[in-house]
Amino acid sequence: MTALSQLGVSAPLSYLAAFLLPALDAVLPVVPSETAVIALGVTTAGSADPRIAILVILAAAGAFAGDNLGYLIGSRFGHLAERRFFAGQAGARRRTRIQQSLDRFGARLILVCRFIPGGRTGVTVTCGLVGYRRESFVTATAFAAAPSLRRCTTGRG
Repeated sequence: MTALSQLGVSAPLSYLAAFLLPALDAVLPVVPSETAVIALGVTTAGSADPRIAILVILAAAGAFAGDNLGYLIGSRFGHLAERRFFAGQAGARRRTRIQQSLDRFGARLILVCRFIPGGRTGVTVTCGLVGYRRESFVTATAFAAAPSLRRCTTGRG
């Protein structure tokens, strides 16, 4: 906790933490990205320093990059999990249900599962594994990062 108290607008480590922790949190859900981002918010509260916007933008960019890293992991290494989860008729039915759900509710699933512990990781990796449309995935993850940016630039939540 002492390390988090050293974070602030003037600390270079803050910029690295603002990007890296939300990115890693997408593939390793035990990474305390929310804690770090909240700590950054607390240490910069009341400051009118415009560099705070950079921290917010970096956190949103880190979350976007992490989501896309999860997709990449699913698409590149999904064949290893495919043998376990999609083998046989039951696995084929499971895969079909997943693809139908993503086709019907894709962006909504990507957005909502961010708020379920481990859901963000599961959905992003699964999207890559089953070949969910990359363009749709990128759009949904960019949209998911947008509320943070809007609050930062307009001052509204």
